[in-house]
Amino acid sequence: MYRDDTIVWMPKEESNLDDFLPVQELFYKSCTENYHKMIDDFSPYFFQGFEWTDTIKSLRTNKLADVIYDIKEVDFSYLTAKAKQADTSFKAKLKRGLIKLINKL
Repeated sequence: MYRDDTIVWMPKEESNLDDFLPVQELFYKSCTENYHKMIDDFSPYFFQGFEWTDTIKSLRTNKLADVIYDIKEVDFSYLTAKAKQADTSFKAKLKRGLIKLINKL
């Protein structure tokens, strides 16, 4: 996560599964908003790239919250508006129906 001119990082094996609740909440909120093209539209939240020409400040952390976005930082108004422009093709309707069915299980 790049914050305050510093790359904050944590080895994956040092995280607790319970610490992934904020990530799960993000995915769940997206699904309840009927938004299914998450990877493309969430790419700014999933992927970060950077270029440098000098030293890089970095900070190792042991808190998952330091390396993920707070749910309050995600612009859901944009996502909700985009979801309302949903694909009406048969394939898209079938996919949405299957997702609803899976969520009921």
